[in-house]
Amino acid sequence: DVGAVSDVIESGKEGFIVTPGSAAEIESAILLLKNNRQLLKNIKINSRIKVEKNYTDTQLGENYTKLYRELA
Repeated sequence: DVGAVSDVIESGKEGFIVTPGSAAEIESAILLLKNNRQLLKNIKINSRIKVEKNYTDTQLGENYTKLYRELA
């Protein structure tokens, strides 16, 4: 959980947000995914959908254009 990661990732849906330096939380997330293949599959799908929807070159360009227009 550094920077804007928690603004981008919904923990448990598109990945996991863990406390920086917490080996226990990382281990827990890895074991959860190891033992729950359906959750792993869902996270992969959800992550891909979010990236394709929100972070394509076109979408990022539109976001920057909007930002520059608001600042001008």
